[in-house]
Amino acid sequence: MSAQVSSVSPSLVTNVVTLLRQRQKALVKRGKANPAMSMLALTAILYFWLGRMRAKKGPPRGKAIPHLKTRLFMLDVGYAYVKARADGDELKWVQGLSKQGLTLTTEFIGHCLILAFEPSSVQHILVKNFENYPKGPAFHKAFFPFMGTGIFNADGAAWKNQRALARPHFQVTEYKGAAHIETQINQVFGILDKAIAAGEVIDAQDLWSRYTIDTATGFLFGDCINALDVPQSKFVSAFNYTQKVCGWKIRLCDYQSLVPAKEFPQKVKDMDEVLMPIVDAAIAKEIRRHAEAVEGEENEHRNDNLLVHFLNSVDENGQPFDRVYLRDMLMNFLL
Repeated sequence: MSAQVSSVSPSLVTNVVTLLRQRQKALVKRGKANPAMSMLALTAILYFWLGRMRAKKGPPRGKAIPHLKTRLFMLDVGYAYVKARADGDELKWVQGLSKQGLTLTTEFIGHCLILAFEPSSVQHILVKNFENYPKGPAFHKAFFPFMGTGIFNADGAAWKNQRALARPHFQVTEYKGAAHIETQINQVFGILDKAIAAGEVIDAQDLWSRYTIDTATGFLFGDCINALDVPQSKFVSAFNYTQKVCGWKIRLCDYQSLVPAKEFPQKVKDMDEVLMPIVDAAIAKEIRRHAEAVEGEENEHRNDNLLVHFLNSVDENGQPFDRVYLRDMLMNFLL
C-alpha cells in the first residue's frame, strides 16, 4: 500500500488568503483594526489552519515523544546533573529522569535533544544502526584532541573501515594473553591483602580503574603500562580527566569554550608520552620481523594484539597507517 502524500491545494490556499486580506481591509476601512496587528493575527490563523489541514489530509502520525518536564529553563535538571557528577552518582540522576519515560525529548541552548534509556533503543543506535547516527561537528570538535580520528570520533567511510579491520580481532575465541590477565588479577589481590594487613583504607574505584587500564593495554597494545605499580598513575589520571572535560564540552554543544580546561593540553601530552613509544616500538618490531621472517611464517603473529593487527593492515586507500593514526586507534579502543 503506498503512503498517502500530505498536501494542500494551492488554489485553496490562495482563496483563503484573499478572503483574509479582504476581511482585514474592511476592518481597517471601518477604523476598527490596526493594520499591523490585524495582519499578524490573520497570519497566525492561517498558519494554524494550514497545520490542521495537513494533519487531516496527511498519513497517520506516530506517537509523539514525551517532553522532559523541567522548571526554569532546565535549571533544575542542570543543577541536579552537576551535583550528581560532583558526588559521583550520575546513575541516580539518570534513574530520576527515566521515571518520566524511557524516551524523552527536550531543547537545550538551541538544540533538540532525545534522551534514550530503553536498552533496546541504545542497542539499536550503538550496534544495529550506528551508521545512521553520525556524531556531527560538535562531537568531533570536543573529542578530537583526545581521540583524534579514531573509530568513536569518526563517521562514514573512516568509521566503516576501522570497524571492518578491528572486528575479526575481537572475534577470536581464545585470547593468547590470558596469562597476562591472571598476572594483573594476582597483583590486585596482593594490593588488597597488603592494605588489609596494614589496616589502610583503599580507593576501590581507583584500583579497578588501574587494573582495567593494565589489562586493556596488554590486550590492545601487547604492552602493559603497569598502572598497578603506582598508587596514582599519571596515565590513568590524565585519561580520566580528559574524558570528563570532553563530556562537559559535548553537553555544551556550541559553547565548548566555556568549559574550564587549562590542564587539558598537558593531560593529552601525558598520555601521548606513554602511547607513542609503544606505537614506535611496535612499528620497529614489525619491520624487523618482516625482514627476518621465513617464507610462510609472515602471518603467524599478525593477530597477537590489536596494534599488530593494524600494523599488518592498510587503510581505505591501500596505504599503511601512520603512527598518529595508530595512536588515535589505540586511544579509542582503550576508551
